[in-house]
Amino acid sequence: MKQIITFGLLSAMIVITMLYSCRMQKPAGESQSSVKESANSNLVDITFKVEGMDSVSINKVQDALSKTAGITRNFACWSDTVVFVEYDMSVITRQKIIEVIKSTGFNAVEKKTE
Repeated sequence: MKQIITFGLLSAMIVITMLYSCRMQKPAGESQSSVKESANSNLVDITFKVEGMDSVSINKVQDALSKTAGITRNFACWSDTVVFVEYDMSVITRQKIIEVIKSTGFNAVEKKTE
């Protein structure tokens, strides 16, 4: 019985930690638009809703984005099914980023913040 309780508590802690870590790593200062300029005028942050992405497929999406020229960093959060991308708009377009995500088998839509 102790093993079941310990396993349950450990599982709950892992899930809570994963959910909390996704929220903590969102880009700070998101405003009305999901796109914001950074210190380098060519770098912008954008958020995409990725339909169908789960905890197993998250690495596939992140790996594809990491290998794409013009994307300086990305973070995918499966619990919110979103991907945060910082990219150089002089190298790559939003449409190309959507195509990269679609190439992994998922549909991506730019997420507008309220």
